[in-house]
Order: sequence, then structure tokens, then C-alpha cells
Amino acid sequence: MKIMIQIKHYPSWFRYMGLATVAILYGCVGLGMILAGLSLFDDRPLSYLGVTDNSKLLFSGGLIASAVTVLLFERYLKQTFKTTKRFTIYFYVGQIGQVITAIAPYGTEGVARVVHTIAAFVLAFSIPLLVLEFRRSGLSKRQRSLA
Repeated sequence: MKIMIQIKHYPSWFRYMGLATVAILYGCVGLGMILAGLSLFDDRPLSYLGVTDNSKLLFSGGLIASAVTVLLFERYLKQTFKTTKRFTIYFYVGQIGQVITAIAPYGTEGVARVVHTIAAFVLAFSIPLLVLEFRRSGLSKRQRSLA
């Protein structure tokens, strides 16, 4: 017996979750860089924020919180535009990569570091695929101007 809950209309405030995602990510990364003493031209990778005592909770929490808000935004996109199943798959795979990146510590040697790096690449490669698939979804000129 399958129980499925399907919501036809999501709250209108879901449209602002994309902006909230950007604010959370840039806020947490920016503050984390200050707390960790990481500069824009540093030799250390951005993942260093996840292992420094001053910034690791902020960095990991920011990645997870932004993954949640961007998933709400995806629901808004799905409801407002005719996106494809492939778009949804790319979206979810990328966000799973982001959450794994937040959970798997970069600073440790061995499997966790490899998992972190692969998950970060999955997220990074999902972004251009998402953009291309959103474009292929056949938006009208009016809808493209709204997107």
C-alpha cells in the first residue's frame, strides 16, 4: 500500500527561497572565511571552512540550510514552469551532493576526504546541467523573462 502526498499549490513565499538560499550561502561562507582567517587569495580550499573549529558548524549548517531552502525553491519552479523530470533529477542529485559535502569532513585523510571531494564535484557539475535542462524545458519568451 503506497501513501503519497501530493501538494498541488505550494505557498507563494516559496518563490523567495532562491534568494534566501543565496543569502544563507554567501552569509555563512563570508562569515566563515572571516572566522577561519581565510582570504580570497588563500592557498587553502573553501572546504577548509568545514574543518576549522571557528567555522565548521557555521559552514556545514549553512550548506544544509541552503539545501533545504533551494529544494523549496525547486518546488516553486516545478509549479510555476513546465520543468522536466530530468531537471528535477539533476536538482536533487546536486543537493544530495551538497548535503554529503557538508557532512563528510574534508580535513580527515582517507575515505571521508574522497567522499567530500566527489560530492562537491557532483554538486558543481549539476549546476550547468540544471541551467541547460531549464532552458530546454521550452519556456515561452514571457516565462524566460520571469525566470
